[in-house]
Amino acid sequence: MKKYKYLTLSKEEQKKLQEKYFQTNDGINLKKIFNRIIMYSICLIIIGIVLSVQNYLNDKGTTSYIYSIFLVIVGIAFLIARHNIFIKKINEYLINSKKKSK
Repeated sequence: MKKYKYLTLSKEEQKKLQEKYFQTNDGINLKKIFNRIIMYSICLIIIGIVLSVQNYLNDKGTTSYIYSIFLVIVGIAFLIARHNIFIKKINEYLINSKKKSK
């Protein structure tokens, strides 16, 4: 993983920076998008798990298992991508706010 200035901050500084960022217009819009992504990924993971259990109980073919595993993997990938985008956006905000204050 790349080194970001955001990751070098202490936990308290990170929380303060997040609060400041989510008060901006970009932060408000990004938070809405992130909430949607979290809902989608949770739904995908739950549907994948339910399908896996249902396939196990009904002895379906291997394609059903592959489909359910695929859904879980996509849901997890959404969560990972959300986290990476969050760190990049916060880091950009940190760098730009330091440039503006100089």
